[in-house]
Amino acid sequence: MVNYRGVPKLCSEIQDVCAHEQKQQGNMKRAFNSFQSDSVLRSVPDLRNDFCNFKESNTKGQADGFADALTVWINKPHVINRRLCGSRIEKIIYYTCQNGDSQLQTTFESAVAEVLSKKTLINLNTKEDDLCKEVPSLSTIPEGEGVVIVRGIHPKRDDSHPVVREIICYDATLRSAWFCPVTDTYKQKAVEASRNLCYQLVHQVVNTKPRIIFRVCKTENDNWRSDTEPAESEPVKTRPDQCVSNTEPDDGETVEEGPDSYTSKTEATAEQDTSIILSDIWLTNILLPKIANWSEQKNLETTVKSLRLVRIDQYNTLYNQLKVKYGKKFVECWPEKTDPAKFVYEDVGIATYLLLIWEQERKEKNLKEKQSFVDMGCGNGLLVHILSSEGHPGVGLDVRKRNIWDLYGLETRLKEETIIPSCDSLYPQYDWLIGNHSDELTPWIPVMAARSSYTCRYFVLPCCPFDFDCKFNKKVSGQSSYRCFLDWVIEVGQVCGFQVEEDTLRIPSVKRVCFIGKIRTYSEKEESAIDTKRTMYIKNRCDKTGLKGDKQDFTSKTGSTELSNLDHNHDCPSDSKKLRLEGENPDGQPWTSTFKPRESTERTRNCQHVKKEIKDLIVNKVFARVMESEDAEVRQTEDGRTWHKGGSVPLSEVAQMFDRQVLIEMKSECGGLQTLLRNHNMVFNVSGGKVQLRDLTLSQPFSKASQLGQTKKIKTLLCWFHSHHPDGCPRTKASCLFAHGEEDLLPNEKKTLSNRTVSQIT
Repeated sequence: MVNYRGVPKLCSEIQDVCAHEQKQQGNMKRAFNSFQSDSVLRSVPDLRNDFCNFKESNTKGQADGFADALTVWINKPHVINRRLCGSRIEKIIYYTCQNGDSQLQTTFESAVAEVLSKKTLINLNTKEDDLCKEVPSLSTIPEGEGVVIVRGIHPKRDDSHPVVREIICYDATLRSAWFCPVTDTYKQKAVEASRNLCYQLVHQVVNTKPRIIFRVCKTENDNWRSDTEPAESEPVKTRPDQCVSNTEPDDGETVEEGPDSYTSKTEATAEQDTSIILSDIWLTNILLPKIANWSEQKNLETTVKSLRLVRIDQYNTLYNQLKVKYGKKFVECWPEKTDPAKFVYEDVGIATYLLLIWEQERKEKNLKEKQSFVDMGCGNGLLVHILSSEGHPGVGLDVRKRNIWDLYGLETRLKEETIIPSCDSLYPQYDWLIGNHSDELTPWIPVMAARSSYTCRYFVLPCCPFDFDCKFNKKVSGQSSYRCFLDWVIEVGQVCGFQVEEDTLRIPSVKRVCFIGKIRTYSEKEESAIDTKRTMYIKNRCDKTGLKGDKQDFTSKTGSTELSNLDHNHDCPSDSKKLRLEGENPDGQPWTSTFKPRESTERTRNCQHVKKEIKDLIVNKVFARVMESEDAEVRQTEDGRTWHKGGSVPLSEVAQMFDRQVLIEMKSECGGLQTLLRNHNMVFNVSGGKVQLRDLTLSQPFSKASQLGQTKKIKTLLCWFHSHHPDGCPRTKASCLFAHGEEDLLPNEKKTLSNRTVSQIT
């Protein structure tokens, strides 16, 4: 146990708590005095002596890999546990060893005292300048030094689970990390240090074999509760005092198993006891093996990539509020053909992010009114509706009206309008331009924002890669084509004179990287010179003469210093506005004649308009190839016949069976050959990159999602196998879901037989 004989002096790194060191020490002394009689404070563990071995895991990782793995767990706990939204680093205190005497314990005690001096943890270090603080990789800390970290672990369901705050200590010499929760008791908001939850992770090398040891803190009774027997392959190493005790879980404390098990199923218990938030079964069975695995990985990414520009706790709280307010309502009444769960909650996530960015901007600039916006290519308009309902005046523009627009009400302004980049597409009266999956408008939004007004800002969430007047197709060795596109979108913003910030959203979409341009890199009086560069850049990208298929970068012509010196003061002999308006772009004319806006009428691109002759050709050739496959199988039908099912053929091999012109026509219909085969769901089963025949000998040949297996579809289509398979249909006329001849169709289906195809209902 720690014997507090005095008040330790705080490290200089935490002097931001008070203005002067003397006042700070006085406050700390009063904090110690007020808690001196509290058994919780007196039970703060001795980091060197109060921990004993509990479980170990072998690893091939060395000490640096172990330190990186710890950094991932500290910065990004949500990557291992989906019930968490992330962590917030509230304080980082570095210390050194002097004359061999480590300051580990005293620095740890100082951090505990500071936290406990707060009546609650709600207002602990909530300054906005701590927004994106994260822990640098612990592998960079040299021997003889260490760090103490105050971390808040935030659950996704913050309405039913408490925030767990930990004081984390890492000592590079000892290659050890201690995790000691100091938490609110949730309902009462009283501060306590939960000694039972403290654990230690140590990297050791024994006989040249590295291992990671999970250690626990002894309780006052020299006892540690365990929910599970340790695995035989990983023996428990205990000290002579036998501090490990294996017992069954307490009544009512059923802990979930698997990677998500970070909290108890019994929420009522969670409200009364935060200790089950950090169960030893989860720490030893999930966290320990993961740390061991991460330790072996080279170049482990330790930094947080998502939601870097907003506070994770604020995002989580606001997202849950908007999810309740808008999510369920619109999922239930969604009139579009798109997946409501995906699109609704995606827009809720984007709205949450923008609202926090704008709230932060109002505080920074001391703005009284909420920002206005224009959503370029607003689609279903839900993002516009949420932002407008939250008090931000704005308008959404799109080439085509959606059915759901009528549900929002008059307060949500949505206009059916084609946007063509020109002087007519400037919006000086608005604060922000938004591009959410705006496709061909994405590279133009920074340009329109820059030219609308000097104070206009922009947000883009790129999806399909478009250049200014065509598809973007530049590739760089070692990078994905999409990353090349994202880098170019950054370049466009920089050319337009913005300091571009990149972030990654947490939304149900594979395209989650967004860019924000809100700070200009030049003064307002330089607008003319900078706009000349914008014009030159756009002209160079759109000029097809000698550049087709290999468009040069703006930097290759103007020099690499052009982008870095956009804030350089100099006079420009030409007026960029005159260049735009009097030259190639007279007033109201497009900034480039080759820009192609999206069509106002949405084309049906699911292979429905492919010629029937081509469909029949593909279906018959694929059927023949599947029947000839080397792994062909034979089935026994219910009436004793032999039915040849055929084998499976890779999609890549199927594609090689057809001329390039046929494949091009398929690809123009969105999805291509695979889509057409899946449309013939009665005939083919396409999965895992392979094609095989639908096995009608099974009792349930179709998935639950397929309409073909539904009762209302029985005998509404002619059976393809009955008419085309050499062995006929494997089912009898009575048991087959499909009609064996026109006379077997339902009466009302006979009248429309000539107009129906298999693909119309799959």
